[in-house]
Amino acid sequence: MRRRATILILGGVLFSSSISSACAGNQAYLDWRPGLTELDFGGLYEVSLDEFERFSAEAANNIGFDRYHGESDPEASAAMAELGEELAAAGDPDPRGYAIVELGGDGRVSLTGARGQTLTGTVDWFAATPDRRRAALLSKTKLTVAIDGASTGIDLGTLIGSALAGHHVMMIVRDEELTVFVLPELGGVVTANEPGYLFAFRHQPGKREAWSVSVARVIIAM
Repeated sequence: MRRRATILILGGVLFSSSISSACAGNQAYLDWRPGLTELDFGGLYEVSLDEFERFSAEAANNIGFDRYHGESDPEASAAMAELGEELAAAGDPDPRGYAIVELGGDGRVSLTGARGQTLTGTVDWFAATPDRRRAALLSKTKLTVAIDGASTGIDLGTLIGSALAGHHVMMIVRDEELTVFVLPELGGVVTANEPGYLFAFRHQPGKREAWSVSVARVIIAM
């Protein structure tokens, strides 16, 4: 079980949009495309403290590993190894994304890259649901997810910089959609009123586009 996130309150400008409101108009929510920067967003979703605490409580039930914060659940290594075996057997990586090719219990990971290349690295952050049907991991700036034996991924570098240091990451799953929050923190505490991002993944087997990926720029509002 993961630690629940706590909030550090800082001064800042609050925007009037809500994460549950329609996305048209303020451009806080976009379909994912490579190279997105904060300048592409015309607004922010405002997540209330109550909403954030519910999300954090859900995320705390995941099996997790976090290299930057020195945290690892006892089941994390086995969960990574099991996921690696499942994906290798399924053979369903998304050729357009940074999908998992190999994943070991020691945190070594290989991802599909551009032009048929394979990228290798180590896991910096990992989360899996208790039933291990859905999982997400970060290796440097590559965010990769797995849902029921299928995998895809994206590169967050143009949004979060070169590394995860200074960010709190958590995963929740609702209505078959896997969402990863990447939020700024200070001294290990999430900072309120400072913009971060959420990345939502939905697997759509049988459709022309097998994956729907979207991103929203968000703040935790006080």
